[in-house]
Amino acid sequence: NYYNFIGTSHGVKRHFSFLYHAPHQPQDTRRSLQAVIPRLPYGHEIHIHRQDSDYLLTNIAIAYGAQVLQGT
Repeated sequence: NYYNFIGTSHGVKRHFSFLYHAPHQPQDTRRSLQAVIPRLPYGHEIHIHRQDSDYLLTNIAIAYGAQVLQGT
């Protein structure tokens, strides 16, 4: 359970999709892919917001003695 570490800004990813975009053209749904992430055998995937996972992993690295160089 990631709630204790990251908070409530994540969720369960049950679907994954792509839609091709051509410059100056309307979207064409025939050029799309939609896939269901199956519940079995491993369960749905967790969807973590990037800024939250970066914050968590950076703090873990600092706790282990890493020197963080931001803005470099």
